[in-house]
Amino acid sequence: MGFRSKRYKTELEQLGKEPMSLADAIEKVKSFKSVKFDQSVECVLNLGIDPKQADQLVRGSLSLPYGIGKRKKVIAFCEDSDVEAAKKAGAIEAGCD
Repeated sequence: MGFRSKRYKTELEQLGKEPMSLADAIEKVKSFKSVKFDQSVECVLNLGIDPKQADQLVRGSLSLPYGIGKRKKVIAFCEDSDVEAAKKAGAIEAGCD
């Protein structure tokens, strides 16, 4: 197992291992001191369903408020007549040279 800081260990003790409601968990995480980097939080939800049953599957998606943090770069390989349209659509390079 990797190295864990004193701060991590004390916050883990404060959090405890007993189950809690989602609202309580969010309040507890917000009460911790802030750090100088982008931190992540792991969340485990017990939905009480049987995934082997066809009518109890859980599917979904979510939109992150700030995206995934990476910018996409697009390069278009196109004819000379389409270069301007590709650049206007957001391509950083366009053409077939």
